[in-house]
Amino acid sequence: MTASLKMTYDRETRNLIKDRARKLRRKQTGAEYHLRNRLRRNGEKRVLRQCVVGKLIVDLALPYRNLLVEVDDSSHVVRRDRDTMRDLWVANLGFNVLRVTNEAVFQNPDSVLHEISQFPVNEDNRIKFQMSIRAARAKSYWKEVECTNETASNKAF
Repeated sequence: MTASLKMTYDRETRNLIKDRARKLRRKQTGAEYHLRNRLRRNGEKRVLRQCVVGKLIVDLALPYRNLLVEVDDSSHVVRRDRDTMRDLWVANLGFNVLRVTNEAVFQNPDSVLHEISQFPVNEDNRIKFQMSIRAARAKSYWKEVECTNETASNKAF
């Protein structure tokens, strides 16, 4: 028996993250709720809440702008390094990332909307967004596992 590699999909982790995103959608922060409503009233085509990007959950996603918006509270000051790594990872996948603070959303929402409006709206961005979501899923959940040829031949793919 010789060993070979095959690709497997980690459904358990994917389902855990999807469940966590569902829970976060139900417990939205005030700033996220306020920003989403302002975007929708201003005619934004589509605004996704707590969008799963690979193993990450982002606060708001705007597919027609290929933009991920993170609304940060004061706890993110301590986690700046982690946030920078997250931003780099999603930027490498092809997303645009915008971080705004809760204070900016409440005190100066027009400037936040102006920042968001700097990213163009078009169908190409939506397609790029979908392709980036698929790439993130592939990088996060597909993994190589070692198996014997006997095991591999018994399973249908």
